[in-house]
Amino acid sequence: MELGTKIDSEGSEEGGEPRADGALRAVLDLQGDPRAVEREEAHETLGAALRNAAGHRALRAVSTSPSPPTSSGLVRIASRTALPPSMSGRRANARVDAVERLGRPAAAHGYSDRVHEGSVVPELPEVEALRRALDDPVQAFPIESAGPAHVATLKTIEPPLSTLEGRRLAGAERRAKRLAFPTADGDLVLLVHQMTSGRLRYLRAGEKGPKAPAFRLGFEGGAALVLTEAGKRKRAGVWLLTPAAADAELAYLGPDALGLGSKRLAGILSRDARRLHALLRDQRAIAGIGRAWANEILHAARLSPFALSTQLGDDEVERLAAALESELRRGIELRERGAGDDGTYRVHGRLGEPCHVCGSPLARVDYEEHTIYYCAECQTGGRLLKDRRLSRLLR
Repeated sequence: MELGTKIDSEGSEEGGEPRADGALRAVLDLQGDPRAVEREEAHETLGAALRNAAGHRALRAVSTSPSPPTSSGLVRIASRTALPPSMSGRRANARVDAVERLGRPAAAHGYSDRVHEGSVVPELPEVEALRRALDDPVQAFPIESAGPAHVATLKTIEPPLSTLEGRRLAGAERRAKRLAFPTADGDLVLLVHQMTSGRLRYLRAGEKGPKAPAFRLGFEGGAALVLTEAGKRKRAGVWLLTPAAADAELAYLGPDALGLGSKRLAGILSRDARRLHALLRDQRAIAGIGRAWANEILHAARLSPFALSTQLGDDEVERLAAALESELRRGIELRERGAGDDGTYRVHGRLGEPCHVCGSPLARVDYEEHTIYYCAECQTGGRLLKDRRLSRLLR
């Protein structure tokens, strides 16, 4: 099983953290039991170093090219002819508009269908923005073909993918960092986990797609939902399950981070004495947060990444709960507007840059598997936290 595995990544740490305007980040390969990875990230290993700047510029040029030559008017006509007779008026217009929006080069979710400056980490804000962008389009047309799927991507055998053909999807849902597409008849659920380097795209009728996607779902009228994955190691996953089986697969997840509230958060914090950064990333405790947003949330809450969860005062718990909600909603809003990493993260990946609150240079703590970013002035009383590879704290 690969549900619940980590999908966030870090750039090469040698010679300093690469900035977003430098080049593409390396893909992070994940090894070992993925559920153990979800707990402590103990089996992660950094992949290749950053690609060269020339390659980065070329990819950016392709990703920001104009939309396909088909005019929006023709797309609207073609889309409307494929809509069911029962769908008309404003609802039909909304569906067609959603299809057209997804075909534009600056898609609202901003990361899945174009290459960014630096790899975008699909944590809760990124996946929720994608869910919102896909919700209407995937309902617009019946499924014509399900597959092909890469042998390493498809995680289930029964029921076969072909059972989706002829059915409609009821929309897109999000569970932690993965997407769920239930069928309109309530019989099946298609689960998709993008992992680190997987990207899910909606292609309009006639829009050119990848030659060999990891997974493809074709709709009547020519539109398609495709999953691609960079690199040789295929970690992204697709599951076709009954609703009961899907619930069982996701039962280990903790409550969703969005809308958690201070009362439930206090209960989670009091269970075990754990460092806050590690606790926020534990999907069994709180679902949806990875390293990047843990950095953003803890900075907004003015709390040390290494503070123990059981030692927080009531006011600190309230600050953390408020930061969870505000930062995740800020991330969703920015990703929906098409913001990349540089326009979204205020702490993560910004070593040495001035803190946007106090102006002090941001610092980091390096682990073999990941990096924590923080502001010493705002979060640790001015103390610099020692590189954890030396396992000591400067006092």
